Amino acid sequence: MFCAKITATRNDFVHDNENKNKKSAKLEGLPELIELLSFILQACFLMELGFDSKECYQLLNRNLRYQYTVERVRKKKYFDCPKENL
Repeated sequence: MFCAKITATRNDFVHDNENKNKKSAKLEGLPELIELLSFILQACFLMELGFDSKECYQLLNRNLRYQYTVERVRKKKYFDCPKENL
């Protein structure tokens, strides 16, 4: 669902669709979507550097910006995914 939302949002912006996709992120949810994508990318970089998933999780959870973003997303329920997936 998260990937579908990213794809739909990207397509709406790139192709300037008049009929916006129902799956795309609302304007108020866009900053959180961008932040989450940033953290996914950071996790990918850490994995490429040799950290395992547990170490990546620990490093990201030390980041106050990550904690704040995850909390905002959970409270506002912008994305249709289980709480433990964030």
